[in-house]
Order: sequence, then C-alpha cells, then structure tokens
Amino acid sequence: MSAIFALANWSKLQGSNDDHWSDRVSHLWTVGILVIFSTLVSSAQYVGDPIQCWCPAHFTGGVNIDRLVELAESTQLSKPEDREKTTIHVAKYLDIWLRTHHYYHFNLIVRVRQQFGNIFCFWFAKRAGKFLIGFYLFVKFLYAANVVFQFFILNKFLCMDYTVYGYEVIKTLVTEGEFKDAPRFPRITLCDFEIRQLENIQRYTVQCVLPINLFNEKIFIFLWFWYLFVAVISCWSYLSLLIHFLIKHNRSHYVKKYLKLQDNLKNETDSKLAKKFAHEYLKDDGIFVLQLVAKNTSEIVVTDLVNSLWSLYKESQETVRPNSEMNSVSTVEMEPSGLTKL
Repeated sequence: MSAIFALANWSKLQGSNDDHWSDRVSHLWTVGILVIFSTLVSSAQYVGDPIQCWCPAHFTGGVNIDRLVELAESTQLSKPEDREKTTIHVAKYLDIWLRTHHYYHFNLIVRVRQQFGNIFCFWFAKRAGKFLIGFYLFVKFLYAANVVFQFFILNKFLCMDYTVYGYEVIKTLVTEGEFKDAPRFPRITLCDFEIRQLENIQRYTVQCVLPINLFNEKIFIFLWFWYLFVAVISCWSYLSLLIHFLIKHNRSHYVKKYLKLQDNLKNETDSKLAKKFAHEYLKDDGIFVLQLVAKNTSEIVVTDLVNSLWSLYKESQETVRPNSEMNSVSTVEMEPSGLTKL
C-alpha cells in the first residue's frame, strides 16, 4: 500500500538532483509520457470496445553528488548561522575530495598520464580532474544518441506515404483542414472469416471500425514531435557542455564571477591566484560539481560555497609558503661557514 502512495509523491518520482534539466526530459518526462500513453492504449483493450463491426443480426450473441546538492539546497531556507555552518561543511568535504585527487608528484609519467587523460577520461583522468566531466559527457552523448536513434526508427515506421512524417501531417492539416488517414492506423477495415453451419462453411466479409486507432494516430503524432524536441535539446545540451569544457578560459571566468560578488578579488595578485585556484585546484571536475549545485539550488548558495573554498585554498597556500621558506633557511644554516650559497 505504501508503494502506491509513493508513486503519487512527485518528489520521489523526480529522482536525484545531480543532473541537468535536459537529462530529466529524457529519463523522467519522456518515460512518464510513454507510460501514460501505453496505459491509455492498453486499457482500451479491456475497457470499452477496441474494435466494432457491423454484422448481420444473427451474429450477436523498471562523489555522492546527490547528497552534496541536497545539503547545499537545504541552506536556502535555514537560519544564517546554520547556513554558514552547512556551507563550510560542504566546502571542507569538497576540499578533501579535490586534494585527494591531486597529483602528489609531477614528472614525465604524470605528464604522460595527463595527455592520456585528455582522451581516455575514464581511466587516466581521475587525478587530472576530468573523470566526472568526461563520464557525464559520455552519458549525455548516450541520451542524445538514444533519442535521435528512436526518432529515426519512429519516422521510418510511420512514413509509409511520407518522407518526414510530422512535417507532412502538419502540411496536410493546413492545406486540407483535416488529418489524412494513415496506412499504419486504419480506421475502417474489412474482416473476412468463416462460420460452419451444419455441414456447410459460410464465408463472410464485414466492415469494421477501429476507434482505438484514432487515439494511436494522435499519440504517435505527438510522440514524433516530442522526440524531435527531446533530440534538439539533448544535442544542444551536449554540444554546449562540450564546448564549455574545451574552452579552458571558462574555468577562471566562472570562478571569478562568484569571487567578485563578495569582493575577494582585490588586486592583480588575487586575480592570478584565482586562475591557479580554478585550473590547479578545482579543475574541470570541481567546476562541474559547482555548476550542478548552481543548477539545482541558487546563485547565492554557489557564491557562498565558492568563497568558502577560496578561503580554504588561500589558507593552504599561506601554510605552504612559510614551510618552504623555513626549509630554505634551514638549508642555508647547514652550509659551512664561508660557503654560504647566495
């Protein structure tokens, strides 16, 4: 019984928050539309008459980004102190994840892995910061390829008299003012059958009407245009993300936009450090996670999150610098007197 009530809960049907709205058009809205139409057509087999004939009278008888986005989304309606606490918690979680996937050494082998990572994102790019974005692009490509493939199959199935089914249907409707009978969905047909009467076999031909095809025809016309719509937005979403991923300047531009909102870029040094923050710390995967948070929460949440990560990054840079200076001083002190290196 609880499963029935769960189906009525839209928040459960929406699924996770770790994707783009264009992806939900494929895996949520399209599936929902197909389920509704298949239920409508299937129920017609058991409710009402799927076929009616005029007969003679005697015939009667199925990184936890989702959790991260959920935490970030919860800050929108929380108190200021709780919001700051949750934002810092999410920022520290991202900081640990980003630092865990950094290269600890930088040599010839690492440079070779980076070059392979630009092509084979699934195997060599986890520490290069391209694994998540590469996998996500692959999934979006599958969404686009799937709907384009289904669109051409549907068009091939429907186009017995037409080349482009939906276009021809609209053209016929505009010019003639009504839908032309589609060969795939006959409304009137003739049924031949035999009946044994005593020792004789009688052959009959009766005229029948198929009212269910009135629904089927309109459903498939709608699905043709729906698949066309889904194919366009899926291809657009994939290509726009791919172009955004290939243009490296977009990383620093995206980060600086949010740092400027809280006045954290005060001089040229901060601007240069922001580029390093975007390219060496966040990388493509970090920017991708922030973009998902932005699309599923609000700009205010992402602004707080980016600036919290910026503070953690600057603290780590300030910690590294004194340690390197102390190491250089200790090296100088260890040199024999009169041989101190300048």
